[in-house]
Amino acid sequence: MKNKIIDVITKIGEDMYNSLAAGAVYEITTPSRSVKNLVFDEASGTYILGDKTTRRSIKKVSELKTILRMAMVLRYIRDELISKNDIATLRELYYLFKNVDVGGIEIGFGDQGESNLLVEDIEWIMRKHIPGVTREVFHIVPEDSGAACFGPLKMYDPVEKATIDYSTTSDGVSIPLDPYRPTIKSCEARFILAIETAGMYKRVALAVKSGKAKELAELKPLLISTKGMPSRAVRLFMKRLNAELGLPILLFTDYDFGGARIYIVCRYGAAKTAYLELANEKIIWVNRMSDIEEYKLPSEPMSEKRLNDLKKLLNDPRVKNTQAGEEIRKLIEIRREAEQQAFAASKDLYYVTNKFLPRRLKELLGAMQ
Repeated sequence: MKNKIIDVITKIGEDMYNSLAAGAVYEITTPSRSVKNLVFDEASGTYILGDKTTRRSIKKVSELKTILRMAMVLRYIRDELISKNDIATLRELYYLFKNVDVGGIEIGFGDQGESNLLVEDIEWIMRKHIPGVTREVFHIVPEDSGAACFGPLKMYDPVEKATIDYSTTSDGVSIPLDPYRPTIKSCEARFILAIETAGMYKRVALAVKSGKAKELAELKPLLISTKGMPSRAVRLFMKRLNAELGLPILLFTDYDFGGARIYIVCRYGAAKTAYLELANEKIIWVNRMSDIEEYKLPSEPMSEKRLNDLKKLLNDPRVKNTQAGEEIRKLIEIRREAEQQAFAASKDLYYVTNKFLPRRLKELLGAMQ
């Protein structure tokens, strides 16, 4: 893989040089990340990136800057990261090229959003040459999101030459920045339970580890703390375990706009990363918005802004005629939002681990059989 990436980057550089040397107008093509460019894939049941693209050429100074930035970053990836087996975080990459000029033209990044977008464009271009390759493979990694995993899973990291045992502590073990680097040694889990908030994750993990939630522990979940909207590393990690081990993914979020967005992105995909096909049609939403009323969860009135945000979500092509749409309509009807941890206030600290989750998870897992 290393040599393939080096060869592709070198070929892109040669094509760029030869085109300019011949006096031709050099162009690059990058994907359109608009929601309008999302296409529903019947086979996977998810939205993937369509065929709409954007062309940039050296004719315009603004587009010339993008092409020069790309050449600069590609060379750095080849010569400094891959060839020397080093890594750079997205933040470091931004600072490396923040203040750069070529021939008196300032081409440095104005903010990290610009550098992140360029890396995504490079990733898309590289995938045209090497299907399935990700930025992690060419040694660009994100900052650690703090997402963790706890449960009966063991992996082996060939770089660190160490076994990763995810069952050692209820605090969990950090999810690898490159989820495909470690090899899977063993897994006794029956399914993945992805949890939005760190507080609820800690409550569930501690109850399972300590034996206070025996019924839940007997279901053999692999717990993942997503820390809000899951990073791509978390989504790649879950997708890998689902694909290679057949583990169903159940997602437990807050009962609000944020929770709905997390489910939509994980289940149906997002325009920004649709080219990676991170969406997973096997993800099941644990939440039912009627839980707010049924379990008398302490809740907050919904603001007009939040209400309008939810109504806009209903027009999203990913939501129409789906479970997400039904739940959003119910949330609009209730006009109240609740947190996962509200179960503690309405019942007791362990009601969610000893009553609610075992009952709901058994129901959902049973429906899959």
